[in-house]
Amino acid sequence: MKIKPLQFSNNNHRFYVDKICVTEQDVNILASDRNYELNIEIFIDNIIHFQITDESYKVKFSEYLFENKEENNSDGNPTANYFFEIIDDSYMDWLKEESFDFFEKKYYKAYIFFFSDSVIDVISSTEPVFYSK
Repeated sequence: MKIKPLQFSNNNHRFYVDKICVTEQDVNILASDRNYELNIEIFIDNIIHFQITDESYKVKFSEYLFENKEENNSDGNPTANYFFEIIDDSYMDWLKEESFDFFEKKYYKAYIFFFSDSVIDVISSTEPVFYSK
Protein backbone atom coordinates (compact mmCIF):
# COMPACT_ATOMS: atom_id res chain seq x y z
CA MET A 1 0.00 0.00 0.00
CA LYS A 2 1.38 3.40 -0.98
CA ILE A 3 0.63 6.36 1.24
CA LYS A 4 1.58 10.01 1.55
CA PRO A 5 1.42 12.14 4.69
CA LEU A 6 -1.39 14.65 4.90
CA GLN A 7 -0.29 18.27 5.14
CA PHE A 8 -1.04 19.10 8.75
CA SER A 9 1.34 20.99 11.03
CA ASN A 10 0.88 18.55 13.93
CA ASN A 11 1.02 15.35 11.88
CA ASN A 12 4.13 14.26 13.80
CA HIS A 13 2.25 14.12 17.15
CA ARG A 14 0.49 11.07 18.55
CA PHE A 15 -3.12 11.74 19.46
CA TYR A 16 -5.81 9.89 21.39
CA VAL A 17 -9.38 9.87 20.09
CA ASP A 18 -11.65 11.78 22.47
CA LYS A 19 -14.90 11.80 20.51
CA ILE A 20 -16.22 10.82 17.09
CA CYS A 21 -19.45 12.09 15.56
CA VAL A 22 -20.51 10.27 12.40
CA THR A 23 -23.51 10.89 10.19
CA GLU A 24 -24.40 9.33 6.86
CA GLN A 25 -22.54 12.18 5.18
CA ASP A 26 -19.66 13.32 7.38
CA VAL A 27 -17.36 12.53 10.27
CA ASN A 28 -15.96 14.82 12.95
CA ILE A 29 -13.05 13.51 15.05
CA LEU A 30 -11.88 15.23 18.24
CA ALA A 31 -8.50 14.15 19.59
CA SER A 32 -5.84 15.29 22.04
CA ASP A 33 -2.28 14.50 22.96
CA ARG A 34 -1.42 12.53 26.07
CA ASN A 35 -1.36 15.60 28.33
CA TYR A 36 -4.41 17.32 26.77
CA GLU A 37 -2.18 20.26 25.85
CA LEU A 38 -2.83 19.98 22.12
CA ASN A 39 -6.35 19.38 20.84
CA ILE A 40 -7.32 18.84 17.23
CA GLU A 41 -10.50 18.45 15.24
CA ILE A 42 -10.66 16.62 11.92
CA PHE A 43 -13.73 17.18 9.76
CA ILE A 44 -14.40 15.12 6.64
CA ASP A 45 -17.48 15.72 4.53
CA ASN A 46 -19.04 13.55 1.80
CA ILE A 47 -17.90 10.22 3.21
CA ILE A 48 -18.92 6.89 1.70
CA HIS A 49 -16.86 4.69 4.02
CA PHE A 50 -15.88 5.00 7.68
CA GLN A 51 -14.22 2.33 9.78
CA ILE A 52 -12.65 2.48 13.23
CA THR A 53 -10.49 -0.35 14.48
CA ASP A 54 -8.68 -0.87 17.76
CA GLU A 55 -4.99 -0.41 16.97
CA SER A 56 -4.17 -3.87 18.32
CA TYR A 57 -6.01 -5.40 15.34
CA LYS A 58 -3.81 -3.56 12.84
CA VAL A 59 -0.38 -4.22 14.34
CA LYS A 60 1.09 -5.87 11.23
CA PHE A 61 -0.32 -3.16 9.00
CA SER A 62 1.12 -0.43 11.25
CA GLU A 63 4.50 -2.16 11.37
CA TYR A 64 4.54 -2.46 7.58
CA LEU A 65 3.82 1.24 7.11
CA PHE A 66 6.43 2.42 9.56
CA GLU A 67 9.07 -0.11 8.42
CA ASN A 68 8.57 1.15 4.86
CA LYS A 69 8.50 4.77 5.96
CA GLU A 70 11.04 6.02 3.41
CA GLU A 71 9.20 4.37 0.54
CA ASN A 72 5.84 5.67 1.71
CA ASN A 73 6.95 9.12 2.85
CA SER A 74 6.70 11.13 -0.34
CA ASP A 75 7.30 14.47 1.39
CA GLY A 76 10.81 13.46 2.53
CA ASN A 77 10.08 14.51 6.10
CA PRO A 78 12.31 12.47 8.46
CA THR A 79 9.84 12.66 11.39
CA ALA A 80 7.06 10.16 11.88
CA ASN A 81 3.65 11.01 10.45
CA TYR A 82 0.35 9.51 11.55
CA PHE A 83 -2.30 10.80 9.12
CA PHE A 84 -2.12 9.70 5.48
CA GLU A 85 -3.80 9.62 2.09
CA ILE A 86 -3.70 6.16 0.52
CA ILE A 87 -2.41 6.86 -2.99
CA ASP A 88 -2.53 3.45 -4.63
CA ASP A 89 -5.75 1.69 -5.59
CA SER A 90 -5.54 -1.41 -3.39
CA TYR A 91 -7.85 -0.19 -0.61
CA MET A 92 -10.33 1.43 -3.01
CA ASP A 93 -10.35 -1.69 -5.20
CA TRP A 94 -11.12 -3.86 -2.18
CA LEU A 95 -14.02 -1.64 -1.10
CA LYS A 96 -15.34 -1.33 -4.66
CA GLU A 97 -15.39 -5.13 -4.93
CA GLU A 98 -17.03 -5.49 -1.51
CA SER A 99 -19.75 -3.01 -2.47
CA PHE A 100 -20.49 -4.53 -5.90
CA ASP A 101 -19.08 -1.49 -7.73
CA PHE A 102 -21.28 0.90 -5.78
CA PHE A 103 -19.08 3.97 -6.44
CA GLU A 104 -16.74 5.49 -9.02
CA LYS A 105 -13.34 5.57 -7.36
CA LYS A 106 -12.05 8.40 -9.56
CA TYR A 107 -14.20 10.79 -7.49
CA TYR A 108 -12.93 9.62 -4.09
CA LYS A 109 -9.78 9.40 -2.00
CA ALA A 110 -8.94 7.07 0.87
CA TYR A 111 -7.43 8.28 4.14
CA ILE A 112 -6.00 6.49 7.15
CA PHE A 113 -5.49 8.03 10.58
CA PHE A 114 -3.30 6.34 13.21
CA PHE A 115 -4.20 7.33 16.74
CA SER A 116 -2.63 6.00 19.95
CA ASP A 117 -5.62 3.78 20.61
CA SER A 118 -7.28 3.24 17.24
CA VAL A 119 -6.98 3.39 13.46
CA ILE A 120 -9.61 5.17 11.38
CA ASP A 121 -10.15 4.60 7.64
CA VAL A 122 -12.26 7.03 5.62
CA ILE A 123 -13.16 7.31 1.95
CA SER A 124 -14.49 10.67 0.87
CA SER A 125 -14.84 12.99 -2.11
CA THR A 126 -13.43 15.87 -0.05
CA GLU A 127 -10.14 16.24 1.79
CA PRO A 128 -9.97 16.29 5.59
CA VAL A 129 -9.97 19.71 7.25
CA PHE A 130 -7.78 20.05 10.35
CA TYR A 131 -8.27 22.49 13.20
CA SER A 132 -5.90 22.93 16.16
CA LYS A 133 -7.28 24.18 19.44
